[in-house]
Amino acid sequence: MKEHALKVLRQPPERLNCAQSVLHGWREVTGDTSISLADLKPFGGGRAKLAQKIQVEGIPMLVFLQNGKTAGTSFGLAAKENLILRLNGLLTTNSRSAGR
Repeated sequence: MKEHALKVLRQPPERLNCAQSVLHGWREVTGDTSISLADLKPFGGGRAKLAQKIQVEGIPMLVFLQNGKTAGTSFGLAAKENLILRLNGLLTTNSRSAGR
């Protein structure tokens, strides 16, 4: 997939951004065309630096933030119930901190 993505990254005529290039690679490998390249145009333009900064290891990835710091991560498909438990735990911790 990486090879497919790198072939089109910022190359004419489309000049795809990093997000679009990864999607192009995904589409080439899997044949899945459910997401259009145009849908990902807003997600390029240097945002890969943010992904690198927070150490994105997989997609989808959720980063839980609390008080401006990473409080946890979730990789791959997560059950709704697990996400609710995780968020409730962060909210409970946050409300205890606010009560001090």
